[in-house]
Amino acid sequence: MALNGRFSHAEHPAGTHVASFHLFDAILRAPRDLDLVVFADPEAPGVGEWRSLPGVVFCPVPFRSWSRSRCQFWEQAVFAGRAARMGCGVVHSPMNTSPARSGKVRSLVTLHDLNFHLHPEWYHWTFRLAYRWVCLPGLRRANRVAVISDYIREQAMRRLGLDPNKIRVIPNGLVPLAEAEPLRGVAPFIFAVGSYQPHKNLDRLLQAHRKLRKEFPDLELRLAGLPEKGFSYAGEPGKELEAPGVLRLGYLDSKT
Repeated sequence: MALNGRFSHAEHPAGTHVASFHLFDAILRAPRDLDLVVFADPEAPGVGEWRSLPGVVFCPVPFRSWSRSRCQFWEQAVFAGRAARMGCGVVHSPMNTSPARSGKVRSLVTLHDLNFHLHPEWYHWTFRLAYRWVCLPGLRRANRVAVISDYIREQAMRRLGLDPNKIRVIPNGLVPLAEAEPLRGVAPFIFAVGSYQPHKNLDRLLQAHRKLRKEFPDLELRLAGLPEKGFSYAGEPGKELEAPGVLRLGYLDSKT
C-alpha cells in the first residue's frame, strides 16, 4: 500500500496535517504483514525516522520546497502511477484530497470535513475552485472513504451522494499525553489550539470565556495558532482577541 504524505509540505501544520502525520506514524510503526511505500518529505519533523522502519520503502518527495499547487499537481498526476509501478495495490490519501483517477490501484481517502462545500463563504474563490478539482472527483471515485465522525458520514452521503457501503467511520486518534510538554502557569486558564478561522468557532469560545470571567475573574484564555491562508477571513485576527484575559501564544508546532 502507498501512503500519500503530501501533508509533509506544511511549514505550519493545521489540524488535518497533524492528524495525518500521527495516523501514518502509527500505521508505519505497528506490527503488520503489509509492506508500505510512503511518499513524503524527509525534512518534515518526524518523517525522516520512517526511513529505518521495517517493511517500509521510503520515497522522498521535496514537498516543502514546492508550492501548494505543485504538490496538488503531483498528487493528481504522479502519485497513483508511481505507486502502481512499485507494485502497490492501494493508495491512501489521508487529508481530503486524492487523485481524481487512480488507474490500476484502489483508492482510500480520509475525509475530515466538508466545510469548503457547506460554507463556501468562508473560503477564497481560488481555494473553492481548486478543491472542486482536487477533492470532489477523488472522493466520488474512491473505493473507500474513511470519515472521522458520523456527522461527516451523513454529510458525505447527503451532500455528495456517496454510496454508504463504501464509507467507514474511523475517528481521529489522540496523541499520547506522555509525549506532550506539561503546560506551566500559576493562574487557572483555558488552553485552545487551532487556526484563527471561522470554522473553528472562536467567537463561541470567546463568549464562553467572557461569561466564565464573571465568576472567575483571573481565568485566562490562552490561544495558540495562526491565521491560515485560503480563507475569506485570513489575516490578523480582529480586536476581539485583545479582550481582557485573552493571551495569544502564537504558533506551536506539531511536536508541542
